[in-house]
Amino acid sequence: MSAPRSQKVASIQIASDNRSMSSEVLISVPAEVAAQIFAQANDTGRSVGETLKSALRKDKELPITTMEDWPDEAVLKAADSRMPAVPADRQGELLELRKHRSLSAEEETELADLFEMSTAGNLHKARGMLEAFRRGLRQAPVSGP
Repeated sequence: MSAPRSQKVASIQIASDNRSMSSEVLISVPAEVAAQIFAQANDTGRSVGETLKSALRKDKELPITTMEDWPDEAVLKAADSRMPAVPADRQGELLELRKHRSLSAEEETELADLFEMSTAGNLHKARGMLEAFRRGLRQAPVSGP
């Protein structure tokens, strides 16, 4: 019997909103699943929470597929994806603050979450680029002499 394979896990945190009687939820999912959730939220312009809620209402499970099964358009969209501007700006802001002072525990947690989001997004983008190269949709960049 072989040892279980370790799997990179990413956390997704959804902020609470007492006005709508929602609660804070923290889930841990494989990094590829987190990347797909963030990408879908970014593509649709909805929050991660709304994306999860919609997926759970429709299917009672998240529609997770491997990139090899995706249409070319979706692969290219993944290859061209970027971290949404608001979290990217906030990450930069927190990094700049950290140069001048110690961050609060809450800010450190927020920064760690943003790094996880960025890492998951970069992994998603890299997989999209690799799949685009594999399918011949994109040419691999050529480095100089």
